[in-house]
Amino acid sequence: MNEPATNDGPRLSAGWKTCVVLLTTLGLVKQLVLGAMLLPLIQSVVVHARTSLAASKREKAQVDLETIRSAILMYAIEHGGRFPQSLDQLDQFAGAGTGVPHDPWGNAYRYRAPSDGGVGTVSTLGSDGREGGIGSAHDLVLDVFSREQER
Repeated sequence: MNEPATNDGPRLSAGWKTCVVLLTTLGLVKQLVLGAMLLPLIQSVVVHARTSLAASKREKAQVDLETIRSAILMYAIEHGGRFPQSLDQLDQFAGAGTGVPHDPWGNAYRYRAPSDGGVGTVSTLGSDGREGGIGSAHDLVLDVFSREQER
């Protein structure tokens, strides 16, 4: 009697099996080497993006400080040279009813009204929300009557 024919497909010899395993391993090694080569590039892109974001937040804070200073000066003009005692008075003066905006880091802007012979300031404490700081955490302080000063 004839045995039924089975079609298991072509069989690889032991030498070919070794080649397939070797090629698969080389493919994995190639991917690992490529990943290791790309990692520094990816890290530099992430660092650059974070640096750009920090710079744009500082720029927004600077623009906000200039806008608040202009509103303070407009208030003084409209009120016979008297300055507002708080930033809340600016919001009432403008009739916006929305409140003074917070800095890009979510903290309230600070205002010190000019006193007798003193210079008023409007400021933000930077990204760390504390006095002092380095880099993006450095405070931005704007005198009401002059240009930006970092302290």
